[in-house]
Amino acid sequence: MTNREAEPPSSEVTHLWASIFSSRPIEDGPFRNANWEVFLVPHQLLMQEDHFRHLQASADLVGDKDLIVLSDDLQQSVVINWDYQSLIGLAGHAVAVNDAYVFGGSAVWGMVCTHDDFSLLAGTPAFMDKYAREAGGREHLREAFLNWIRPPGWLVPTHITRKLLALAGWGD
Repeated sequence: MTNREAEPPSSEVTHLWASIFSSRPIEDGPFRNANWEVFLVPHQLLMQEDHFRHLQASADLVGDKDLIVLSDDLQQSVVINWDYQSLIGLAGHAVAVNDAYVFGGSAVWGMVCTHDDFSLLAGTPAFMDKYAREAGGREHLREAFLNWIRPPGWLVPTHITRKLLALAGWGD
């Protein structure tokens, strides 16, 4: 399944996307399973290496050997091995220009990476528990994100920020 060049998504990739993601706007919950826990994570597709390692460990738990990246317009996809340099190598690819969907073949988790330099990660309890443990706990994830969105760098409008925080259960 691994390919390094952006190409139109296969029917398998399109089917996996449709089983994970809805067509709702990100602030309204972009995941098909509304019961999945959601974490807000700093950075977009070209995330920091520690975030990548947390994601990799969680994906390994559910048997995902490849990372699927799909452009937000659903026209280009790349499938890479779990290798950080392969992810960073996507800089400039069609899949990394705007928002992107990231997921594995297990279809038990997904991540929407935004051009606003943050991502929404959601998945089954086992996947999210593993991610939270790898990342230092749920409270650490929450605090890290709240620190990330402190002005002046955070440009997302306040009403959308509130919806995102509520989606993650991190609202007031």
